[in-house]
Amino acid sequence: MSDLQVSPADYAATWGLPVLTGQARAQPYRLKEWTGATNVCTPVALARLLRPTASPAEGRALMETLLPTARRWGWHPKIGTFFFTVGAMARAFGRRLGSPVRPKTRLAFGPLGRRGAQALIRRQLDTASGVMLSTLWGPWPRHSMVITGYQVYRGGAVLVHIQDGWRHRGQWVDFQSLCQQTPVTLTSLCPIQD
Repeated sequence: MSDLQVSPADYAATWGLPVLTGQARAQPYRLKEWTGATNVCTPVALARLLRPTASPAEGRALMETLLPTARRWGWHPKIGTFFFTVGAMARAFGRRLGSPVRPKTRLAFGPLGRRGAQALIRRQLDTASGVMLSTLWGPWPRHSMVITGYQVYRGGAVLVHIQDGWRHRGQWVDFQSLCQQTPVTLTSLCPIQD
């Protein structure tokens, strides 16, 4: 993981100042403060996107409400969440919380997929509360976390600010290096306007 974590100041020394930046309004969170359940990173990350400023106490109440719904839509405490159920789970969470959403999921695979994923991150963070990032293996095996910021540099280098739910503070990660180490899916939630 240490080769993925970077300091924006060190990056700026190499690449110059970022040409684009964005930051979502999301409070840091820790999985164990939100629930005692196991393998719960995907439901918590989706709840964090729907309620980006929830306190740990509000998060616990939120998860008590949402975990039965998560169970119906593909989450299991022994194995976690199947990636193909994330969209349905996000829609069910939005309905349950009275904030209907349309989830969009993108696979960041290869240069074209990575560029599309970077565009999705920029678009979502410029207008909403974050993007859920899910990995298969690598430094975060079978884990979902929230991207809360980005910095784009000349030459195409991209840093993303990740809250992984294990540490209270987020960390900056080189997005291209992450995509080279593990398959990555990104899920954004777009509010449905009546």
